[in-house]
Amino acid sequence: MPRWGLIESAEKHAGNRPYAAWELGMLANRGVQKERIHELLSTWIHDQNQQTRFWAVEGLAHIGSDETIKNFLDVLRNDASLDVRERCGVQSGQVRYAHS
Repeated sequence: MPRWGLIESAEKHAGNRPYAAWELGMLANRGVQKERIHELLSTWIHDQNQQTRFWAVEGLAHIGSDETIKNFLDVLRNDASLDVRERCGVQSGQVRYAHS
């Protein structure tokens, strides 16, 4: 599936978002539409589905920029799921900054 088909699929079918979040984070890490993907994952960390939020955290960790730290702080302060907050804490300590 083409990368933008991945975004379209995830927007149309919320059940595809967990997988898409991880994949999109990997693409952004390699410089593919980094800002657009960061913006999308930033909204998905507030999704109703816990698995979407969990994998959006993973995707943001792949981006690994100063902006993602702000997202992680938001999740750590506000997410209702212990699993999502725990994953966020682990990832915030292991973020490898992407090449600028």
